[in-house]
Amino acid sequence: MKYLEIACFNAPSAVIAAAAGADRIELCADRSVGGTTPPVSDLETLRGQIQIPIMVMIRPRGGDFIYSDEEFLQMKEDMNRFRGLADGFVFGILKDVNGAVMVDRERCEELLQLASPLPCTFHRAIDATSDYQTSVREVAACGFKNVLTSGGIQGDVAGGYGNLPVLFGGNLEIMPGGGVRADVLEVLVKETFCRWFHSSGIVGEGEVREGKGQKEVWVKFRRSGKKHKSPSIPALQRQAAETSSAPSVWGKSAGFDLPLMFNIVYIGRQAV
Repeated sequence: MKYLEIACFNAPSAVIAAAAGADRIELCADRSVGGTTPPVSDLETLRGQIQIPIMVMIRPRGGDFIYSDEEFLQMKEDMNRFRGLADGFVFGILKDVNGAVMVDRERCEELLQLASPLPCTFHRAIDATSDYQTSVREVAACGFKNVLTSGGIQGDVAGGYGNLPVLFGGNLEIMPGGGVRADVLEVLVKETFCRWFHSSGIVGEGEVREGKGQKEVWVKFRRSGKKHKSPSIPALQRQAAETSSAPSVWGKSAGFDLPLMFNIVYIGRQAV
């Protein structure tokens, strides 16, 4: 069985993704920097709306993944605020050792202990390390459940999927992410051992051209074996509207093209 995790940057988009048949949500904020810690209020809203697992990103800022003591303290405080609401956490911490960028095992293990018994994903910070294969082994040794990766490159997974490592005793799920479009997903499903795939249904300013490709992601993924009853577009609109008090969320001012999102999920649900 193949599973799909969708990155969502507000509560309405998470409701839509769940209604479309996503298996898990990665909840974040600030799409422009690749995701940061979301407001607790977003998760509180979603808890009454969707039933699938929600993994919460813990990232105090955009940019690199080497954090000051103050930023690390903020990460711990944020994790504590989400405990009791989240189904797991997504984070990654690196360190610079004589010019080599490595996984900061000490800090990662401290957060893992704080999160326990909830599962945690090491995010694409892994692709910024100096020694990719060694870093994946470090992540596995720390006790992470998943690692989100493009195969050790800073670009899309299309250029790095051949580098995806093998499973480490079945304890670490390798989850491809980064530019997972329809053609890439088709290759990943056929050519890798991976069970989980990470994508997004978000379309921002200047990215409308990706609409067709995003639709095809849902189509081809759903053809891999998952079957769902197709919802109506009005039903999805009602579900999303119930989670939002801000009318602007329906336009690109919020960073989303939700009408296009409706088309994505509708076609995905039809593709069986």
